[in-house]
Amino acid sequence: MTRLDWTHVIEGAREVMAEYENSMTVRQLFYRLVAGQILENREYHYKRLSDRLARAREEGLVAWNAIVDETRSIIGSPSIGDGEDPVRAADDLVGFVRRSELQMPRWWGQRSYVELWLEKAALVGVLQDVTLAARVVLAPFRGYSSSTFLHEAALRLEGIDRRIVVLYLGDHDGSGVDIERVARETIEDIHGVVINHFERLALTEEQIEEHDLPPQMAKRSDRRTAAFIAEHGDGVVELDALPVDILLGLVREAIARYFDEDIFRRREEELDRRQLIYREHLARAIRGLADETEGLF
Repeated sequence: MTRLDWTHVIEGAREVMAEYENSMTVRQLFYRLVAGQILENREYHYKRLSDRLARAREEGLVAWNAIVDETRSIIGSPSIGDGEDPVRAADDLVGFVRRSELQMPRWWGQRSYVELWLEKAALVGVLQDVTLAARVVLAPFRGYSSSTFLHEAALRLEGIDRRIVVLYLGDHDGSGVDIERVARETIEDIHGVVINHFERLALTEEQIEEHDLPPQMAKRSDRRTAAFIAEHGDGVVELDALPVDILLGLVREAIARYFDEDIFRRREEELDRRQLIYREHLARAIRGLADETEGLF
């Protein structure tokens, strides 16, 4: 490829991002540009794209929220200020009581418990809106066969009294295809927790062929590469290469398969029944509080 015209590349990137409602990672955008023959599938071009996008965001050519940062943002907020205003605090309490609702888990009564496991933490920002809305745990691996991840997963799952389903998203390479075996052996054999169904949502060979996803050479440094090449050939494909709308659609559809709408309707009926009891008890408690504080104000 001749010398890159980065004005043309950024314009192409803007057109790609305009096609999607959701934010993208830099690597997802990179693969869309590779598919459009705007960039070559080279690590050098990926790194240059990342640098140029940073500049384009600073110049206002690309919206800040169009790209998901591949590192997590800070958690928590500064503990500063003048403290609560007592009048406002009282008003907030009254408002809370007026609009208070009894809560029930969205998956109450469902036959399955579902988690989404993700090989690449960089895609958390792309997927979290879907999993938060569905009330499904999104768990990034943060490294092949992470013992910490698997130990924490076992602690989460050991008390689950229903069918455990793990939906998995990972690269099509030696590590990515071997994770199911490692996860099952570690969680089931060491921790004694049974995963009833482990479903690989992506990437699969069928998806690679269907969407003509660009391959890379397998990393010879990965000790699982030899077995992978023997079974699949020497071309690996990253999860990021799958278009974001297709990825999100796969996740939504998979979660929906394990979510029984009839049970959810029964949950709504039960919630209405409990809500009535809750409000009646709350009203009695407020009347009792008013009687206790009579004459104090």
